[in-house]
Amino acid sequence: PPPAPLGPAPGSQELPSVGSAGHGEGRCKPCAFFHASRCENGAVCQFCHLCDAGEKQRRRKEKLEIRKASRAAYPLAGGRVARRQVGLQR
Repeated sequence: PPPAPLGPAPGSQELPSVGSAGHGEGRCKPCAFFHASRCENGAVCQFCHLCDAGEKQRRRKEKLEIRKASRAAYPLAGGRVARRQVGLQR
């Protein structure tokens, strides 16, 4: 007999897509099309079908806020801010 599966099968309620595997640990990427009923990949989709509808946008906003805070904390990174402060052009 074949060995028992290690986890839920893709397409099941616990694992609606292959990309949903890391959802419990926060290691998934939300499917932008699932909640709009436009995901054509179904169980073989590489993106998570368990995330809430606005999760992709929430994560994007959070990422941009972190990047913005980082730029504020390190204004000389890349020299972009330093050039503007002293009036130099590229």
